Amino acid sequence: LALVHASKTASMGAMGALSIDDDRDDGGKQASADTAGYEAIWNDKEAEDDGQGENDPDASILSSYERMQSSTSQATAVTTHQQQQREHQQQQQQQQSLSANQVLMNFVIMSILFSANHGAMVSCLAFATLQLGSTGAWELSLFHLIYAASALLGATYIVKQLGSRNSMLLGMALYAGYVTLFWLALQLGTFVNVFAVMGAFLGGIGGGFVWTAQGSYFSRAAEDYAHCCGNNNTPAHEATSYLAGVFAFIYLA
Repeated sequence: LALVHASKTASMGAMGALSIDDDRDDGGKQASADTAGYEAIWNDKEAEDDGQGENDPDASILSSYERMQSSTSQATAVTTHQQQQREHQQQQQQQQSLSANQVLMNFVIMSILFSANHGAMVSCLAFATLQLGSTGAWELSLFHLIYAASALLGATYIVKQLGSRNSMLLGMALYAGYVTLFWLALQLGTFVNVFAVMGAFLGGIGGGFVWTAQGSYFSRAAEDYAHCCGNNNTPAHEATSYLAGVFAFIYLA
């Protein structure tokens, strides 16, 4: 009896253990099935959302409108930039044209003043011998001697120190002093020799300054004029020829 009872007890224990293992296996399988079901539901939801986004006409229209707005904004930005560049180029051309006109106007004014001043001085030289006799002859000799010395020895240094424009103004002022002294010698009739010698010194020094400075000023004006007319492809030699013609016309007139 004891052996039979023990065997029944062992059989019942084994059956209980087997039932517990079966329950565990069923629970694991159920959990796996639930997880797979949740994943399938989630994937179906995502697929449905994607399908709605692709098949929704309002969404497609909105996306096309946004792309069109972006393209229009980019085109507008490019057009605005190009327009600004064109306006900037036009402003530069206007400024260069205005600068070229200013350079030409300054050169014309210089030519007029130079011609008038030099014409007055040459007139006095022409009448020196006729009006002053031998004193006028000595004055002409002294004038040209001092003129040559001034042009060779001191004019270049003065032009470098003062600049071509200021040196030319100084030479014209000395020319004006020579004309004034010549007029005083004719009007007063006294101290003619003193006025003649002083006039020869002033005129000779002024002549050296004027012509040296005029060459430097002419070269600088031609360079500036050619640079300001750069958009018109004006070479330097053409600018030089053009300004030379302007100066010659005014000077000879």
